[in-house]
Amino acid sequence: MNKEEILSRSRNEKKDEGVEYAESRARRIGELGMFAVYIIVIVYNMFKGLQNEVAFILFWTYFGFSWLGKYRVTHNTLQLVAAIFGIMAAIFYFAGYIVATW
Repeated sequence: MNKEEILSRSRNEKKDEGVEYAESRARRIGELGMFAVYIIVIVYNMFKGLQNEVAFILFWTYFGFSWLGKYRVTHNTLQLVAAIFGIMAAIFYFAGYIVATW
């Protein structure tokens, strides 16, 4: 494969690294913002004596499926373990929430 063929294939992929970078950066900023709000909600609920199960459910669901997505790309066993832990934690918190509110 020569240089021109490689360049031609790259142009035909229709991927824009600038857009991919912007999306990745935006996703990271969104995650940090979500985590900050998560901490604020947890602290507020603790201060007011409210339960945090719903916040925990959302956090662990996001965590588990995020790591599952990473595992599907990298096939890193540690990421799979983190995904399983996160999804199981979300399921347990959700089950506890259902039992407590039933």
